[in-house]
Amino acid sequence: MDPLIYGAATNIARDVRDGGLTRCRSAEGSTAAKIEALLNYLEGVVFRHGDAAVDGLVADAPGGRLPVACRTGCAWCCHQDVDVSIPEAILIARRRDAAHGPEGRPSGAPAHRPAPLRVVGRSRAGLPCPLLSEEKTCSVYAVRPFACRTLLSSDAVLCEDALKSAVSGKADVYMKSYGVLQLVGCAHRAGINAITRELGLQHDDVSLVSALSQISDDKDTVERWMAGARVFTPRAGP
Repeated sequence: MDPLIYGAATNIARDVRDGGLTRCRSAEGSTAAKIEALLNYLEGVVFRHGDAAVDGLVADAPGGRLPVACRTGCAWCCHQDVDVSIPEAILIARRRDAAHGPEGRPSGAPAHRPAPLRVVGRSRAGLPCPLLSEEKTCSVYAVRPFACRTLLSSDAVLCEDALKSAVSGKADVYMKSYGVLQLVGCAHRAGINAITRELGLQHDDVSLVSALSQISDDKDTVERWMAGARVFTPRAGP
């Protein structure tokens, strides 16, 4: 990796960590109060900072503005599980529960029968993200994770072909995305994980789908995590 890019990513992670720790340490009282401060920081500051960084890289690329094919209603990439930090999963679960109840439901699922969130190999099965609405928009868009925020494609046709090839089992087709933008997302997520590590809490990357399912199935999951237990399964492959 280019040392300049690596250094920039390291600086992002450190800044996110330091800003979050300042807010958490200023929160009086229990670990729950510190986590509340962290979630507010994630939603109100870190996501916005990440979005601004991505927008700047897209607009000011050395060869001119990067082409981005992503549009509202284009959801070919929304048929996969993604890595998230535990605070991202908790924040998303809150937003989902406020809008749809703890079970949530994917695109096309009947409103009277919530669909389960536990699915392995979503792309291979052609299954949408459980947070995708019937209008093919993200039902938690404002708090979508960094893995989604930074996955921008230059060719929507290739995104469609990639999903169809995964479902058919034929030769893999890969979408055209920008690695440097995804690195920005990874750096921000690393900063969030560093905060939870400093707080003495589990700080692994986890599967979004599995974490949402666990939070739905066991109402004490988040409380046990805040008490220091390792309650989430670390992400290990697709």
